[in-house]
Amino acid sequence: MQQDVHQQHQQAQSVQQQAPPPPARPQPTPKPQVGTEEWHKQRRDNHKEVERRRRETINEGINELAKIVPNCEKNKGSILQRAVQYIMQLKEAETTNIEKWTLEKLLTEQAIQELSQANEKLKLECERAWREAETWKKSCLQAGVTPSNQQSQQQTPQNQSETPSSSS
Repeated sequence: MQQDVHQQHQQAQSVQQQAPPPPARPQPTPKPQVGTEEWHKQRRDNHKEVERRRRETINEGINELAKIVPNCEKNKGSILQRAVQYIMQLKEAETTNIEKWTLEKLLTEQAIQELSQANEKLKLECERAWREAETWKKSCLQAGVTPSNQQSQQQTPQNQSETPSSSS
């Protein structure tokens, strides 16, 4: 087993030795002297590269707009015009929706307020009716009168003759 580990270690070392060294970073070239022909050429090349990247970025943006905006043509100018129209339509739709939702919200809040007031009114009416019923019950009991639901059960002959034992 120790021999296997030793062989594996030797193989790993030989692989490392055979692998090419990592590529060296290119050394930055010294800048040419200002005003020389080489300096002007390098400046033009840099400007061309910057301008190329700028155009690429613009084209990518226009292509993304063409994907998002419906009914676009391939022409860049048409894509931009259609994008402007589409954005304006979206803004108008947003404004319309905000107005509609604001009105709906106000109407809903008003309806909730009215229903809450009606609910409170009904609660008070129910409490008043309950108190009145309790007052009538007390008055009846004080006068010796049994309330109607108890009275009807006591006065019916069937109820008097039936007892829990006789109904079995």
